[in-house]
Amino acid sequence: MKQKLKLANITNTSEIPEDILLHGDKYHHKRKNLSCETGGNISCCLIEAPPGKTSYPYHYNCENDESLFIFEGNAELRYDDEIHIISKGDYISFPAEGPAHQLSNTGDTALRYLCISTMNTP
Repeated sequence: MKQKLKLANITNTSEIPEDILLHGDKYHHKRKNLSCETGGNISCCLIEAPPGKTSYPYHYNCENDESLFIFEGNAELRYDDEIHIISKGDYISFPAEGPAHQLSNTGDTALRYLCISTMNTP
């Protein structure tokens, strides 16, 4: 019989505590930091933003590359001076020192995405 092996670098999302960001009426998301429990030089977070909410303020990354993979939902991506429609299955990359960006849930359901980034200290 095979047993589920529990190693230090393996974790399950059900075992990770959830952080909630509430900042006024506009910014709101739930986040599970997947890499926090396993270590390494890459950050990976599972993020969920409710309908009508923006997950983070408009920002850019000084030292870290960042990528998003959309699992569920529809969003509006503000990237520099442009607006793009984002949906399930989209993968987006933001280079360090690149243009500012922001993701807002424009759908009727939760926006769920994976955020992956390098972990360089600015």
